[in-house]
Amino acid sequence: MKNGIIEGTGRMADSTFKQVFGVYLADADWMTPIGDGIVSAITVRRGSREMELSLTFPAFVAPAALTEAEKAICAALSLSHTVITPHFPADALTPEALAALVPVWRQRAAAVNGNLEGATFQIEDAAVTVSLTHGGREVLESTGSDRVLEDILRQYFHVAKKVVFAGQTEVDTDSDHYKALMEKAQQEEAERREAARAAAAAQPSANPSAPAGTPHKPRATDTSVRPQNGLLFYPETAVPLFGGPIRELPQKLQGLSADGSPVTVWGEVFGYETRAFREGTRIRHNFNITDKTDSISVCLWTDQTRVRDKDKREGMSDFKDGLTLWMTGTYEYDDYLHTNVFSPMAISVVTPFKRQDLAPEKRVELHMHTKMSQMDAVSDAESLVLRA
Repeated sequence: MKNGIIEGTGRMADSTFKQVFGVYLADADWMTPIGDGIVSAITVRRGSREMELSLTFPAFVAPAALTEAEKAICAALSLSHTVITPHFPADALTPEALAALVPVWRQRAAAVNGNLEGATFQIEDAAVTVSLTHGGREVLESTGSDRVLEDILRQYFHVAKKVVFAGQTEVDTDSDHYKALMEKAQQEEAERREAARAAAAAQPSANPSAPAGTPHKPRATDTSVRPQNGLLFYPETAVPLFGGPIRELPQKLQGLSADGSPVTVWGEVFGYETRAFREGTRIRHNFNITDKTDSISVCLWTDQTRVRDKDKREGMSDFKDGLTLWMTGTYEYDDYLHTNVFSPMAISVVTPFKRQDLAPEKRVELHMHTKMSQMDAVSDAESLVLRA
């Protein structure tokens, strides 16, 4: 351990979760099913203060207990994010286990929300049949929700089964049940976004104070020194476009989970475009960012008639490709755009790190091919060495 965090990636020698983490965690109800799980691998990213755990269990453990364990680890070790990937024996796959995994399925496939109300599961040798009671098969299949569950089964139970939807397939949009589901979904969405804002505001600031900058122009800093915490940009140069200062170190875009939870990212802007709606009163800003590990799409709405959108409108007035951004928001599937989209709640412009050749004497490297190369060449190695 160093500063409360295990460094690097490692494999454990049949150590249980309780043996490894029990000294840092208080006993709780969730410890009983998780404590005997074998810790097969640990990966820690010190820069972003993230931890990934791979646990092997003798029996199925409900996702709710895993979520409690993730929260407890974050609190005890001052981490920003913890992910536990469970592994269960194939015979632990039961209809009850599938029903308990619906929240995990919903996180990875937004179309699952509401369509599985009252659904039942049947497990066969090569397939899992999901019988729907309120319709929605076309939506589930068109969004690839069946393939998402197949991936979960391979990851958690190491089995290959085809997911098939059966039962009632059409959605009755006039039914009281459908209207109640939509109302519940809207309420949950509002509560989730409010919780995301509260969680982002509660994080300790990683953006130290510095002399003021101007919009779209980061604060000055010594770019000859590599940024701390393994970052590829300088947090101290951040100038907010809207939403106030960012309070978390970013996660990598590669493997970013589209579960709708609050997340902080960074990247260079490309593909920026706008589109006007409602006779020009609403503007949709679409762009992409890349952090060199992966790229994601970003969507931001501004309303010309809303007073509270003033900061957004001013911040996006001179927005352009090539800016480097530090953003906090949510990342999830967008039913309209039919892809995963990041919705920012706060954006700051920062200065990216760029490698510089600061050596007093510059070095030139000559690259060439000889007859021994698979590339085209007419010289042999001996003549080139003699000429050099």
